[in-house]
Amino acid sequence: MSAGDIVLSRAAVIETQAVDIEHVIVFLSEPPSARTRREPVFRYLRAHRDGPLA
Repeated sequence: MSAGDIVLSRAAVIETQAVDIEHVIVFLSEPPSARTRREPVFRYLRAHRDGPLA
């Protein structure tokens, strides 16, 4: 048994859920100075709602 096995045996179970793209964009728009820099990513997400980043 390795140290990794011990840590994982005590890890909490988490379940992932889908997140609405617009909520992601709002979250990533902070701080406001980041919005301009991330706008290409936002456009991509909106245009490819079923893509790998969505």
